[in-house]
Formats: sequence, C-alpha cells, structure tokens
Amino acid sequence: MNFTYAIQSRMDKKHMSKAELARRAGISKGGLSDFFNGKHSVNLSRLIKIADVLGVPVWRLVKEAEQYKEE
Repeated sequence: MNFTYAIQSRMDKKHMSKAELARRAGISKGGLSDFFNGKHSVNLSRLIKIADVLGVPVWRLVKEAEQYKEE
C-alpha cells in the first residue's frame, strides 16, 4: 500500500502543507519528509495521528492507499 498518495490527496483537499501536517500531528518535519520520500514507512501510531489531523478514520486512509498500490 502506498499511503503517501492517500495522505497527499487529503492534504490537498484541506489546503494543508506538509509542515502544517507534521506540526499538528506532532511529527518532526524530517520524519514526515522521510516518509513521503520513501525512506521510511509509516507506523500505526503516526498513521493514527495523521488520520486524526486530516479528519478521517484510519480505515479510510487504508482503503484509499489500496487504490495506489505500488507496481
């Protein structure tokens, strides 16, 4: 699953920058950047924080991420 596209899509709808998402989720900008650049995968606790900030349940992000399966 590729969460980056699902999260970015939600961020775009809310006109939210990566810096704002990181701040509101309590995640370092570097950690979030590493996730978006594919250096690290997102763990469940971070995914829960991100989903909360984006105002969606985690299952919704999982479902949306399935649409963007890596080839």
